[in-house]
Amino acid sequence: MAQLEKCDEFRLLQALSDLLDGRQSPHRPFQQGTTHWSPQDPQELYTELDSLTVANDAVVCALKTAAINLTGASPDADFYIYKDTTTRDRVVTVLKTLFQSFQCENHEVRLGLPDNLNTVTSRQRIHMWLSLCLNPGNWQEALCDPHEGGGLFNCTENICNQLQDHSNHGKRLRLVINRDEVVGTWHSTLSEISADPSSAVSLEQMIRMAPEDRFALYREKQLWALQLGYYLLDFYDTQWDSKNILIMESTESRNDGGLLYLSFSSALPASPELLTFAVGHPVFVSFAKILLEIYTAADLHIEISPCDRKENFKPISELWQIVEKFTSFQQGDNSRYTLRPDDYYFRAVQGCLRVHKHIADALKRNMPEREVTIAIRENIYSHVVSNLERALDIWRGRIRKRRRSDSVLPNPTVYNKTGESRARDKSTITAVPLAYPTVEKDAIAVPPEEVLPPKKRKRLLDLGTELNSNPSSSNMAERFKALPPQIHFDCAVSTHPEAIAASAQKMESLIRFREDILPYSATNRDLQPVRIAIIDTGVDINHPYISHGYAPERNEPANVEFRDYSGAASPVPIDEDGHGTFIAGILLQLAPNAELFVARIGHTKDSIATDPSVDAKLEQAIKDAVQSDTDIISMSFGLDQVTRNLREAIKLALSKEIILLASAGNSGNNQRLQYPAREDRVFKIFATDQYGYKVRICPPVTEPRYSFGILGCNVESIWPIGIQPPARSARTTEHEPWTVMTGTSVSTPIVAALVAIIYEFYDKNRSLIDLGEHSAGLKTISAVREILESISCVSDEHKYNYLIPEIGHYNPEMFAVNEKHGSFDRISFFANKLTEIIRKSQV
Repeated sequence: MAQLEKCDEFRLLQALSDLLDGRQSPHRPFQQGTTHWSPQDPQELYTELDSLTVANDAVVCALKTAAINLTGASPDADFYIYKDTTTRDRVVTVLKTLFQSFQCENHEVRLGLPDNLNTVTSRQRIHMWLSLCLNPGNWQEALCDPHEGGGLFNCTENICNQLQDHSNHGKRLRLVINRDEVVGTWHSTLSEISADPSSAVSLEQMIRMAPEDRFALYREKQLWALQLGYYLLDFYDTQWDSKNILIMESTESRNDGGLLYLSFSSALPASPELLTFAVGHPVFVSFAKILLEIYTAADLHIEISPCDRKENFKPISELWQIVEKFTSFQQGDNSRYTLRPDDYYFRAVQGCLRVHKHIADALKRNMPEREVTIAIRENIYSHVVSNLERALDIWRGRIRKRRRSDSVLPNPTVYNKTGESRARDKSTITAVPLAYPTVEKDAIAVPPEEVLPPKKRKRLLDLGTELNSNPSSSNMAERFKALPPQIHFDCAVSTHPEAIAASAQKMESLIRFREDILPYSATNRDLQPVRIAIIDTGVDINHPYISHGYAPERNEPANVEFRDYSGAASPVPIDEDGHGTFIAGILLQLAPNAELFVARIGHTKDSIATDPSVDAKLEQAIKDAVQSDTDIISMSFGLDQVTRNLREAIKLALSKEIILLASAGNSGNNQRLQYPAREDRVFKIFATDQYGYKVRICPPVTEPRYSFGILGCNVESIWPIGIQPPARSARTTEHEPWTVMTGTSVSTPIVAALVAIIYEFYDKNRSLIDLGEHSAGLKTISAVREILESISCVSDEHKYNYLIPEIGHYNPEMFAVNEKHGSFDRISFFANKLTEIIRKSQV
């Protein structure tokens, strides 16, 4: 009996029994001496009927599921989910009536189906919150249910006036569909379904506020994905975006979590384009993006057109790239591979990107409207929803089909936050943040599995034929060229612990290389430090690592000069984003004696990406860096276009033999090399894993002579105090945030630090390096290229130079300083090698 009392079915039956017991009264005799309560007026009757319907539907669902579990019968044996169009039919009617009746055009309808309902029953309630006309921040509750009765009138005829009527505030608008017409009445009290929608949290915010338990977080995300998949069956012709998917607190005692609501700003279909099923269909592309954002817990920043499918060709390609990265790692070349939950999850994403074709093939001329609807739903279910069910099925055992509130939602107190999506105050930062938007606009979230050596595998893109055959695709380059320059910060979030540890070991090997040839930590005051310019989002000099942690033996802050070109003209160093501080932290880890010239060109990555004058700010920052005798300029960004003034600034720096290093980009084969990386004599930096293999986000190599790869996966560095880090590093303490990132943006400062180490070695050991009487010196672009090539291994597969200073290029012992030698011997050895390289290049 104790075991029985623990099951959901028993508790539901007990709840229904308690509900009926609560209606008993000793004053009204009934059969066999049992007494029951009866309502006093029609409104009370309908209120009680609502409660009994909810309880009855819950019991029906529970008993049906229990029978399935006991008999082992498939829930699909007698019913197909995609054939139940009850919800869609009712919502289409209600939204059409409401938006036709709204006299103003700024209304929002938040719609949810929060009850535990069975698809077999048609007695479904549609719960809504309607924004008020003059105050969109206030809401009026509405509930559409199947119960008819007296007192109904055409309540939607003057809906705006009724919503503004103060006498209706605190009441509930009850709607009933009667022969495709919506009528209703006002109830004196609100329902007990959800809390005030002004406290709602969007999915966009939710994926940035992850709970501490990663496994539980993953499980909850799978549940959310499935529930959204069921909603996709009903709403395949509305606009989908993570901003429009909302979580509200539940006030019902039986619902421990939050409730899922969708935001509508129009009737269905949202646009005629959504009823044309072809490549680039906005709904399916958007839903694929949402599934990937749920899986990665990161905002992908892939822009999707809500009405023009032709603008979605590039986003489709980017989404396929992400899916390919995950699936190719998980399956690899193992012929005995067993499908796992993630495989089915990514099949659902792939289904979103393919389902338009299946739907188009299924639809025929002169099909009845209901058959068209079922054909669309059947293909969505087959290619998307069924895979999400299988993914969850493996994790939880047999799942209950089509119960709209089965999701085990995160604790609502975790998400009870209405401020900006990114925390600035440390008190608002979650304990273990596992997610953050990727740093690059149009960024690709790099899977942690990129740490393994990639193999050539067949691409999943079956989209190419459609894109190439589309007459508009040939004009895409011209259309993009007409746009203003767009800047990208080529970096993405990393969270895989083993990959982070492996990359940390690689960073340690680079630090050991520096310590082998520069063993003395004390700086020589007579020598001018190597000066590195960082053009980025700024720097937080109050971070403990910059103030003293980068070199504890000195107990003095790093040497940082700050210039603000953002327009704010901050008199003190500042970083409101984090990307610039992250880059500065990498440089100080590897080259702690360097002097930093930090040029802030914008408040955040996003503001910089949309700044039409960013090229002018870059131009001025580069010219000022040249004017201040900078040796190296590290540019962890790229533009899709180049302007004449910016190119002149780059040419000026090159004419002064300043070493310019620029990230190659994170868009793979979908985008050519970014500017300034594609400029001649600018070093083009590619990201590799710790094995030296180029990560797939990198573009093709076009100029091998100046193309170099180095670690760019899962690298740890510092993050500004008071800003929530993208991912939590093991090095994070209460007052010293660290994070982990991946991308060519990360690789660029590592190469800059390596050049700074060589420059510092040259300055300290000039007497040991004889470059010849007519030499131009070591600090030239050609000399640095020769040195970097000499401490690289050539990659036949990727056609770039993989920087590995402890081995080198010409032979395995080129720079492998023997441990048995003393410090001076190692210094002499390296000085001789530099002499050989420079002299050989002059022959």
